[in-house]
Amino acid sequence: MVDPTFSELGGETWKLRRYIDPLEPGWSAFNPSISYSPSEGYAVIFRSSNYLFDPDSGEVFRTGVGVDPYAIQNRMWFVRLSDDLELIEDTLKEISFVPWEIPMIRGAEDARLIWVDDSWEFTATVYERGTIPYPRMARFRLKDYQATILNFYMVSPSEPFQQVEKNWMPPHTPSKKFDYIYSQTSTYSNVTGISKVRPVPNLDRSLRGGSQLLSLDSGDYLAVVHETEDNYVERYSSKVFGITQINLRKYFHRFAVYTSDGVLSGVSDRFKFDEADIEFASGLVLKDEDLIISYGRKDMVSMLAKIKLSKVLEMIKNV
Repeated sequence: MVDPTFSELGGETWKLRRYIDPLEPGWSAFNPSISYSPSEGYAVIFRSSNYLFDPDSGEVFRTGVGVDPYAIQNRMWFVRLSDDLELIEDTLKEISFVPWEIPMIRGAEDARLIWVDDSWEFTATVYERGTIPYPRMARFRLKDYQATILNFYMVSPSEPFQQVEKNWMPPHTPSKKFDYIYSQTSTYSNVTGISKVRPVPNLDRSLRGGSQLLSLDSGDYLAVVHETEDNYVERYSSKVFGITQINLRKYFHRFAVYTSDGVLSGVSDRFKFDEADIEFASGLVLKDEDLIISYGRKDMVSMLAKIKLSKVLEMIKNV
């Protein structure tokens, strides 16, 4: 069965940004997270990186910019949007980070932007030197384009590795029960840690997180989640100067509904936004009767998508 594209579901997609600055083509603009403030309107936070991913070869190529052009580096940018969801260009500025005890080895990655207590906050992952080689979740408050750390879960090397934290989903409206949806079976609290809230659903789909959690009138949460399929092929690699087996991983998405306790209760059939292998949704807001989704395409481009909320809710099947 061929998975439908977003347009085949009745939605539409369009490009938001390719380069964070057209005069700096070595820096991309991708994995955007859109959010909404009652007082400031719509806004987006971008990830900008100094590499290009070749979906045909599976290789990562540095673009030759940055402090160390031979290492992956990330920058974060914030911009406000008009009511028509157009970028207000004079508000596009890079975010600076107040120094803290965890060194920013390659910068923050894959933010989720939310509005909390009359201020912008965002979650992002950073690399914790000397423990495990995976990005860990941090939370920041954003004011005047400056990010101040609010919390960061420190772990010892002896602790078991947790599910990839860059996929954890925070609610737009803070919950007293959890801080993140951790997986399709568990939630995470900065106070109590991981809580298992249900068994693995029948026909386990290996769902991974994506957008923020959007509160529905029913009291449930709605999110866009993803899953991946491994596709191992033989390709020439410049790293080994020969043919090697590489994984050209493909991304697929679903809409997912969670109860107020963070329990996965329903999902849609899976879909792709377009024909790209790599798609990463990290933003979800409601605009009138439409869901607006922000996602990255091929680790290079920022995209927006729109679809009727009523149409999405019709797609949800109980799990």
